[in-house]
Amino acid sequence: MKTQIALFDAHSFDKELVDYRLNSEESPFQYTLYKSGDKPVGADLVFISDELTQTRLPHFFPRRKRVAWLKESPVHTREIDAESLIRNFDVVITHRKDLIQLGPPFYRVDFSANWVYPSKEIPALKSKEKSVSFIGSIEHIQQHGYVLRQEVATKLLKRSDVDCFGKGINPIGSKLDALSDYRFSVAMENTREDYYYTEKLIDCFLTETIPIYWGCPSIGEIFDLRGIITFKTLPELESIIDNLSQEQYQDLLPYVQENKRRCQEQRLSDYDRYLERCVETAMTHRGGTGKPLRVWQLSKAMAGLRSLGLDKLGL
Repeated sequence: MKTQIALFDAHSFDKELVDYRLNSEESPFQYTLYKSGDKPVGADLVFISDELTQTRLPHFFPRRKRVAWLKESPVHTREIDAESLIRNFDVVITHRKDLIQLGPPFYRVDFSANWVYPSKEIPALKSKEKSVSFIGSIEHIQQHGYVLRQEVATKLLKRSDVDCFGKGINPIGSKLDALSDYRFSVAMENTREDYYYTEKLIDCFLTETIPIYWGCPSIGEIFDLRGIITFKTLPELESIIDNLSQEQYQDLLPYVQENKRRCQEQRLSDYDRYLERCVETAMTHRGGTGKPLRVWQLSKAMAGLRSLGLDKLGL
């Protein structure tokens, strides 16, 4: 019988993603997406994401069942109060270095996903005939890394040697259209934070495209830096692009292939593998799951008692 995992998420997860990319016959876990107010009777663990951890929602579930799940960018979770997480959760899954350094209940699980191969089957790659692409929306609010991204987009749109794609620029149906034919691609996160990297980098590795990367400062602790070209400023990026060549791509190809291998072997290449790592971490640090949730445990009366601090008694 599969372990039942209830997901409460206010951001990137939707029913289609859960049903078609997370749940599979071979997975030991069954994921169900819920909305606030729903009662996940029968759930073995309840994952509560990001800002929802700061609401009354955690109190509707026994402390032993709830897991704080900080998966979004630090841009969106910076205001989440560490003390409230410690007060309300025994396990907090996060990639935020500032929290991980505090020790338990904070446990590191790097976020991972890809937007190029939803079926998990990675086909044989064809030869790359184009030089460099840029992918990024310019319709975000002008804060954090979005400011530099828009500056980069504005500059690169004026160049004839860079093909630009993304919302507000040149929409595409699949990121493969902007990666599979290209030897290099500019990949930018929305912030530079240790341990935070996303599909923007992973998609490059899976398509054996060399990322010209702005993001996670500690990325060399996770992947082979020889397969990544990093930059910090717009002038630095322009200089990099000016000197790209097919010979350079061939020199770097073995290292991006090594990073592709790490993605696959370390389960950093898809949403379902990310959730597997989250659930396994939660189960390890709470010694299993216990009995599934029952109706009486999900009442408003029980939530009220837990909010008074009685949840540590096992309610």
